[in-house]
Amino acid sequence: MSDIRDPEVTIASPVNGEVIDLADVPDPVFSSKAVSGNVVSPVDGTVIMVADTGHAIAFETDSGLEVLLHLGIDTVQLKGEPFALKASLGDRVRVGQSIGTMDLDVILKKGKSTTSIVVFTNTDTR
Repeated sequence: MSDIRDPEVTIASPVNGEVIDLADVPDPVFSSKAVSGNVVSPVDGTVIMVADTGHAIAFETDSGLEVLLHLGIDTVQLKGEPFALKASLGDRVRVGQSIGTMDLDVILKKGKSTTSIVVFTNTDTR
């Protein structure tokens, strides 16, 4: 677990839509396309991981908080088809900066959920 130096970090929604509790994922409201396909950085920080399939990307803030953004549910099975991430390992990003897109129509047509998850991966309470 990393040492988080400053617990106050601005976190922005990485996609437009409704915020739901992790216990409620997947929520059927997302199948009605309540989110847009633009993906933005949820934090100011550095990209520390980009999945080969584009379905997940991780960031580390200057204070040491690690944030994982997972785009959709079971979307790794789509082998990158709906994702066009333009952020790369080591890139500095700002809250709200566009980091790519996800094709919601493709995700839904393939029977997957567009629910996106933001997880803090190096805290005592997850």
